Amino acid sequence: MTAAKKSQPYPWAALYDLESKRRTRGAGQRGRPASTVAKKNKTFSIPLDELGLFTDSEYKLQKVLHPHHVSKSQVIGLAIRLLNNQLQDKLGEGITLDSWEQLADMVFEEEN
Repeated sequence: MTAAKKSQPYPWAALYDLESKRRTRGAGQRGRPASTVAKKNKTFSIPLDELGLFTDSEYKLQKVLHPHHVSKSQVIGLAIRLLNNQLQDKLGEGITLDSWEQLADMVFEEEN
């Protein structure tokens, strides 16, 4: 199988790369560049400590992916994908939990 035909394990990462490397519009072209993927605006409120974690994560990603731009939606998208992966790995069918603390213990427990 050639490299061109090899399936990508993370197709969303390729979209993020495309979006991060997108050039800004030149002189004479008005408006914001067209989005590479369909998006929907959402607003939500988070505690200040979580906002600090979000800002710190955005900064760290920007630093390791420099010179590429890292958007807030990319940080959120990555966090959602990581959480979804953890939930699929750790929560089996029929599992019920009584509290957020039990969920946190399960998601953040160290693998031995």
